[in-house]
Amino acid sequence: MIRVNEARGRRARAGIALPLALLVMIVVAMFAALLLDSSVQSARASNGSVAAARAQSVTESALAGVLAAPLDSTGAQAAVGTVIVSRLDRAADSAVARVLVLSGSLRRVDVRGVSGVGSARGVAGAVAYLRVVADSSGPVRLWRLRPVPAWWWSPIP
Repeated sequence: MIRVNEARGRRARAGIALPLALLVMIVVAMFAALLLDSSVQSARASNGSVAAARAQSVTESALAGVLAAPLDSTGAQAAVGTVIVSRLDRAADSAVARVLVLSGSLRRVDVRGVSGVGSARGVAGAVAYLRVVADSSGPVRLWRLRPVPAWWWSPIP
């Protein structure tokens, strides 16, 4: 009986080394991954790529907002040379859209987006050419801005 118990004890003790070694390896790998991730994040934030991407996103969001918003009658029938300014602010991001009346129904929209991430600052811009059209899909007649066919918007470097 004594020999049987000794064999069981040896088997129980022999199986602890491998799981313990695997646990230590997993902990060390997770620590190394955490260090690498934090160093990569700080490098990305310091060179401004995150801020530039957020600024481009804010710029495109403001341009989409200009396209989605209905115009009132004064905006639809504004005099040539009139500038209508709208502003979008969200936390560290902001955008300014300037709508310039070029002719009766043609508008030029200049959008500038700014984003700050940490100490980096990103700036992006876009210009778009839009036409005022009547939207008769609803019960009330609305005026909307629609893209001019062909080249209608471009990012500003």
